[in-house]
Amino acid sequence: MIILHPITLNDADLFDNTSYSSMLPDAMAKMLQESLAKNHEGKYFQLFAVMDDTLCVGFVSLYETAPGEISCGPEIKPQYRQQGYGYLAVRAALEQATLMGYTMAIAQIRQDNTASISLHQKLGFALCRSYTNKNGHPVLEFSKPL
Repeated sequence: MIILHPITLNDADLFDNTSYSSMLPDAMAKMLQESLAKNHEGKYFQLFAVMDDTLCVGFVSLYETAPGEISCGPEIKPQYRQQGYGYLAVRAALEQATLMGYTMAIAQIRQDNTASISLHQKLGFALCRSYTNKNGHPVLEFSKPL
């Protein structure tokens, strides 16, 4: 069973060997402060460690994209992928979002990220549209009523 542990300033070591570990210290500190404040640019934001007992297997974030609408961003550490943690983490995060009053979940996924696309489809997300992001990558947008 996993739990979502809200990130604190004392959790920096949990980010080792993840995409977060390449962040500059100031950017990491800003992200942690915003998560603690539950606010990024005036919208709800919170980052959680995905914990299996005392083991951090990854992270999941919740970010308000519009009133009543939430985006859920999972990142499972490479050594724990394909073990069901992504599914459990997103499901738990969406349950949290529902309790907070959000009614729609949105996922914007690069078209080449087949694992994330499959995960979101398994969770009941439906394809809404496709577009090219500012970096020139094709992106698929999925949604799911909560």
